[in-house]
Amino acid sequence: QRALRKTACLWLAEADRLGVFPPVAKHLRPHHRRLREITARNLWLKQEQRRLLDSLAGTGIRAYSVKGVDLAERLYPDLSWREIEDVDLLVEKVHARAAFDGLRAAGCVPNHDWTPAGLSRQLARSLRLAPELVFRTPAGLVVELHWDWPAHRLPAADLFDQPEHYLVYLCRHAGKHFWSRLKWSCDIELLVRRFGAQLDWGLFWQVAAASGAERSCAASLELCGHFFQRTAPPGLEQRLSRSTKRLAAQAEAELFNASAAPSHPVWTKLRLAAWRDRPAMLREWLAPQPQEWNRAQGRGWRSWRV
Repeated sequence: QRALRKTACLWLAEADRLGVFPPVAKHLRPHHRRLREITARNLWLKQEQRRLLDSLAGTGIRAYSVKGVDLAERLYPDLSWREIEDVDLLVEKVHARAAFDGLRAAGCVPNHDWTPAGLSRQLARSLRLAPELVFRTPAGLVVELHWDWPAHRLPAADLFDQPEHYLVYLCRHAGKHFWSRLKWSCDIELLVRRFGAQLDWGLFWQVAAASGAERSCAASLELCGHFFQRTAPPGLEQRLSRSTKRLAAQAEAELFNASAAPSHPVWTKLRLAAWRDRPAMLREWLAPQPQEWNRAQGRGWRSWRV
């Protein structure tokens, strides 16, 4: 496995030297038919995303697309290079409930039959747990509604107006899923390359610490250093504790071990709660989840019963 990881890192570095970075989609999906399928699906996602954004704007809600198609168009040569699975929408937290109603009015069906009590608890959940509301469109596409931008306010015009915050967002998302997809590290690397010297690394680390994502950001950048032979950005070395380095090494080992079974969701949640050094997160996860309150309304349950 160590040899496999080393070979993969050398392969990515050589591809970069030859000017064909990132080759992930092109080489792992070499068939033109597959590339056409990726492009077609991404265009479909883009069309549905535009419809939903326009629908929310019509009700006075300012929403952005985050990650997904918008990020792929900004960072990659074309939409065939980046496989995308769903539509991610971002709103201010104060507008999350109205956006929930707006998406339902646009034909999206939530994945839970939310009651007022359950929905209120989901919206009030700690942002460190990355709460979201998930829907399906009539055509079956998955739509996720987020309100966890790592700043007090969303930018006025474009999420890329705050590249340091966007970088924290991507690192935190990769850490949430324990860096189990190489494409998430590619997104991080390409965003760093796009903004280069414009990035204020002091601000980046300040935002990371304020949003409880300092370790996930350090591990993400450490992995990018391994994968793409990148020199450490300012501020990384002093944040690479022994446990953070071990965390990155474990994520890298799992990523390149093709025979390993995916981690069980319960184990992943426990592990993430532990390495973030936040026992409060573990307590909140072990407590009744917001969707559990949906069953209380029709059964007359009191809080202690839930």
